[in-house]
Amino acid sequence: MPPLSRVLLRRLGRVAARSDESDPPDLIMDDVFVVWRAFEGSWPQQAPGSGSQRTAQAVDIVLQEWGFSELPYTKTFIEALKCIGSFSQKDFANWFHLDQSEINAMIDDVDQMRERVRRPSDWTKIDTANLGDVLHKLRCSIFHPSLDTETAGKSRLLPALRASLQELTLAHGAARAGLAPEQARAAFIVAVRAELERRAINE
Repeated sequence: MPPLSRVLLRRLGRVAARSDESDPPDLIMDDVFVVWRAFEGSWPQQAPGSGSQRTAQAVDIVLQEWGFSELPYTKTFIEALKCIGSFSQKDFANWFHLDQSEINAMIDDVDQMRERVRRPSDWTKIDTANLGDVLHKLRCSIFHPSLDTETAGKSRLLPALRASLQELTLAHGAARAGLAPEQARAAFIVAVRAELERRAINE
């Protein structure tokens, strides 16, 4: 198995050392961009399927190896998706570019994920696919320059997404390296401390 990537740890450490819950939406999106690149970098180079499918495959590996008991930030993110149900047509057009039938399907999928994540034994592969799809749609929205961050959902959705992505990225890299959660978290803490020390030296 490949070792836990130094690039992955450096990117996660940089974001964790700098980020704060009070960060403005644009800064959080910059962090999501950095973390998502680390997330994708932990995938096999020739991973088959669409972006949504590859995301779901990575999430599935994480759930098999760690489980929701080791993923508190991802559980919080799934709960935070509740805000999608209150989006206006304008908000949906801004975030997802979906028609009404697709909007209804996404709301139903989110409601089901929120219900099942409270009882992880009920979670299915379909839920994993739906979570991968939502994550990938958010990734595409954030990477697109036209996203207006002054719309609904920014206060809950973006911070929860950033925290969940950091968690999923570390977990997926660790799973591929054959590391237990506590080993991965220890390596992550070292990376954050190294980044804080680097910043202190440069101040």
